[in-house]
Amino acid sequence: MSFRDLQFSLGRLTTDIHAKLAEKNPMQKQETKTLSMWIFNERNNLATMRTLGYQHSETNKMFQQWAKEE
Repeated sequence: MSFRDLQFSLGRLTTDIHAKLAEKNPMQKQETKTLSMWIFNERNNLATMRTLGYQHSETNKMFQQWAKEE
């Protein structure tokens, strides 16, 4: 077996395993799809709020530093 054949076989095996895992994933089933999307959106909202909070705190720190320098 050549290296390319081995590489192809491993790639195909990996793809098959990922497909089987996706099939068995309860969050991908139709009856839980709505819940899955809600969780996904909540995580995105949380990440956005954390990012905005961090940016605001950094801006406040820079203003405070600027005010002390003036």
